[in-house]
Amino acid sequence: MGRTIREIYKMDYDKSSFESSLVSWYNKFIDKTPKDLDVFDVSRMLRQNILRELAIKKAVHIFNDDPYVGEMYECDLLKRLVGCLPEVRGFRQKKLLRNAVKRALANYEEYDWQSVEDKNAFFHNLNTVKDYLKK
Repeated sequence: MGRTIREIYKMDYDKSSFESSLVSWYNKFIDKTPKDLDVFDVSRMLRQNILRELAIKKAVHIFNDDPYVGEMYECDLLKRLVGCLPEVRGFRQKKLLRNAVKRALANYEEYDWQSVEDKNAFFHNLNTVKDYLKK
């Protein structure tokens, strides 16, 4: 078993008396290893601006495995990635993202979309990433 986020980044539990779902999540989150982070964790990390570099790196890997994944709704991880494209670092991350976008563009027509609007938004976001990576 690998080192936890708490150990790696020297983070402490939130011991505030204010009990919320965010505090509860955070205290469980820091006991995970980076390898154990899922789309829910990564989405929250991005929204809350927690360990952003790690969150983006994991988001790229999760998107590469499943471009349609989302926490709140289908494909919302892609939407979150679009919002942080300038922070995607390194050749490997960009290559993973480029390959995932290429595969998704080739296959998105066959996906079982909830609506035409969802399909169009996904296509638009894929092209935004594709255009960004061309720079």
